[in-house]
Amino acid sequence: MNTNIKKNILLLIIILTASTVGIIAYIGTNFFAYNKQNKAIKIIQKDMRTIFSETKIPSKECPECIDKYFAELKSKDWRIRRNAIYKIINVKPDRAKKPLKKALTDKNSSVRAVAAFALGSFKDKTAIDSLYKLAKTDKSENVRTSAVSALGKINTPNTINKLHSLLNSPKKDVQENTLYVLGQLKIHLH
Repeated sequence: MNTNIKKNILLLIIILTASTVGIIAYIGTNFFAYNKQNKAIKIIQKDMRTIFSETKIPSKECPECIDKYFAELKSKDWRIRRNAIYKIINVKPDRAKKPLKKALTDKNSSVRAVAAFALGSFKDKTAIDSLYKLAKTDKSENVRTSAVSALGKINTPNTINKLHSLLNSPKKDVQENTLYVLGQLKIHLH
C-alpha cells in the first residue's frame, strides 16, 4: 500500500479515536508541518538529483576533488556554491564542517538551507547554536525549516532544549516544523 495512503489512514484512525480537541489540533498541526518539511526536503533532493546527473561525483578517496569543492564555495555564483555543498554532502569529509558553518551566513537562502541540511546530515554538534539562530531569525522559511530539521538530526539534549524553546517562536512555520521534528523524535511535550 502506498506510504502516503498508510499515513493518511493512520492519521484518520488517530483523529477518529481522539478524545479531546487538543489532540486533534496537535495532529493537524503536526501533519501540516510534515507537508511543509516534506516539500522543502523534496526540493533539496530534486536539486541533488539534478546536480548528480550533471556531474560525476567522485568517491571519498579523491582529496583533490574535495579541495575543488571547497574552492567552489567561494564562487560568486550562488548555484555553484550550493552545488559544491551537495558534492561535499556526498563525500562527507571531516574537514567540511567549518566551511559549511560559514555557508550558513551566505547571502543566498538556497545556499544557507543546503548548508543547514548538510550540517544536520553530518550531526555536527558544533553547529547547534548557529542552526538555532537560523531557525529563529532567518528571513527565508526554507532556511528556517532546514535549520529546525538539522537540529532534530543532531538530536542531543542541547538540541532538544533549543527545539523546545522554538515552540515559542513568533513565526508559525517555526512552531509547526519544531512540533513535527519533536514528534518524529518522540519527545513528549509537557
